[in-house]
Amino acid sequence: MPRIAIKRLEKRYGDVPVISGLDLVMEDKEFTVLVGPSGCGKSTTLRMIAGLEDVSGGEIWIGDREVSSLEPKDRGIAMVFQDYALYPHMNVAQNMSFALRLARMPRAEIDARVRRVADMLSISHLLSRRPRELSGGQRQRVAMGRALVRDAPVFLFDEPLSNLDAKLRTQMRAELALMRQRVEKNMIYVTHDQVEAMTLADRIVVMNGGVVQQQGSPQELYEKPANLFVAGFIGAPAMNLLSARLVSSSGGPAASVGDLVLPLPERLQDRMSPDSNIVVGLRPSAIKPAGVGRGELPVNVLLSEYAGAHSLLIGDCAGQRVTVEVTSEDVRRGAGSALFSFDPEQLHVFEARTGDAF
Repeated sequence: MPRIAIKRLEKRYGDVPVISGLDLVMEDKEFTVLVGPSGCGKSTTLRMIAGLEDVSGGEIWIGDREVSSLEPKDRGIAMVFQDYALYPHMNVAQNMSFALRLARMPRAEIDARVRRVADMLSISHLLSRRPRELSGGQRQRVAMGRALVRDAPVFLFDEPLSNLDAKLRTQMRAELALMRQRVEKNMIYVTHDQVEAMTLADRIVVMNGGVVQQQGSPQELYEKPANLFVAGFIGAPAMNLLSARLVSSSGGPAASVGDLVLPLPERLQDRMSPDSNIVVGLRPSAIKPAGVGRGELPVNVLLSEYAGAHSLLIGDCAGQRVTVEVTSEDVRRGAGSALFSFDPEQLHVFEARTGDAF
């Protein structure tokens, strides 16, 4: 399968820059997810790879071919769109085989491909139905099947699950992950849903304002966010971010959050300037019952959100909002003032002015 390389890619609408000097490399057989808030440039990047948007500058390479000026049909890609874009007058088999019939592929080969992909997606029993007779999840399977039968070296997905309800999104996300194990192709997937990114990706590329903020495996981005944007975007529930000031402490580096002093990771001993403004990050799941960790975190709990096995406690800590994730059986102890603890080594520390991680 081809390696995909984007070099100094630019996109402008008139004088307005949308993508500025983007550099990315997507390796052979890699499932890459572009993620970020609306307007960050992820869908525009995907559409430029597909040839549906003109490139204002830079190059796009698929394998050993520079494809920036090629028509979409000549790039060796298949694409699944946000809307299903199925032909209403055709049945499922006809929708899936449309591109193959246009290419005048032999009928026996078309039928074999459609059957193979339909079996993979569990829609063989739907081949004679028309789109109006299908559920949203079934239509999305058909849209994916239409791309898969082409057997292209590169598959592009533009927020394919965004039109589904919560239950179907979860189901289709699992089916996409299973399909990924069977189809060893280059896949680039665009979403604003970081849960989709975390569960599906080999590599996540976090974008904001047309700029890549960080890229790496889901675990790397979760455990070592490069800056405040990535820290706040990756992870559900979101990381607690507390404005603080670096202070002197005989026990090692520490941060002052109002009147509260939090011990910081020992590894930061000589890396920060005294009295500097910082932001301290702590995952809700890293906050434990009192006495479990070396650091203490007093919280005035204002609200409890029950979510089954776990609950989220939302409260105030030294004048700043925090979220604590606990098992639901511990919620009864969460009303009013409560004392929690944490391991200082699980704290993330960022420079307040630049947002960069220490």
